[in-house]
Amino acid sequence: TALAALGEIGVQTRIISEYAPEPLKKKWLPKIAAGDFILAILLTEPDAGTDVPNYRTNTEIKGARAIVNGQKTLISRADIADLLIVFTRVNGAPGAAGIGCVIVEKGSPGYSAQGKYHTMGGEHLCEVVFDNCEVPAENVILRDNGMKKLLSAFNMQRCLNSSICLGMAEGALEEAVKYMRDRKAFGKPIGDFQGMRWKAADMMIEIEAGRGLLYRAAVSGDPFPDPTMAAMAKIYCNEMAIRVTSQAVQVHGGYGYVDEFPVSRLFRGARFGSLGGGTTETLRNLVGRKVVEHMDLATGIPSLNFS
Repeated sequence: TALAALGEIGVQTRIISEYAPEPLKKKWLPKIAAGDFILAILLTEPDAGTDVPNYRTNTEIKGARAIVNGQKTLISRADIADLLIVFTRVNGAPGAAGIGCVIVEKGSPGYSAQGKYHTMGGEHLCEVVFDNCEVPAENVILRDNGMKKLLSAFNMQRCLNSSICLGMAEGALEEAVKYMRDRKAFGKPIGDFQGMRWKAADMMIEIEAGRGLLYRAAVSGDPFPDPTMAAMAKIYCNEMAIRVTSQAVQVHGGYGYVDEFPVSRLFRGARFGSLGGGTTETLRNLVGRKVVEHMDLATGIPSLNFS
């Protein structure tokens, strides 16, 4: 459910609301707001994921038409989406300066999607092919030098990704506490043992630390969150969710390892966070560059001007 909501209120919608021309906003946004449209965002390619400047999918503008060719992979809901927000090269322009965005509507000729990969979290991801896929030229909503705008909008997705991880960690803690109260060992609930209580305390501390980072990043939005704050929130919440859900599995013992208990699904689901929306390794580079290159040693951390 959270991933479905992410698809409707995330970066897909914000890209349309910020960058699409007015006629397209009026055409699509009411349907999105009414829940009548399913959206998909298409970034990753077989040979490039985080490396956006090396995307090969290309859109050629020919008068009133635009022709899209290329391949995307590991895409959520592309086989059922009504609108596809596609990061693409425009008119073959090389490097980062050539990246823009085209919106492809369901049923456009030359578009195909197949649910090819089944994730450990239970979702089917698609392989997408554009073979001379034709759309109106106005659907190319970002053309020259659009990459910076697209990645700025993507900071919202990083906060939403973090919120899903935070929610899974909260759910795992709640399941762990329930089990601590119900499960008996040596004549008393396992929650009476110090080892279990320390686990619960550490899980709670990590959850609230992640919440603070995430909320601070979210309130920095104007219109999109501060990139460094969003990166820090995503790194922490992604990794925190893995740790907390893992501890919840441990609390359940052998039952945590079977699918009949929710912590198993939460543990598998948490693993997606640090992979989608920018890997933790890439985001650490972003944060580290900001700190090392921009900190004024006379004033310290306040000089970094986080929003």
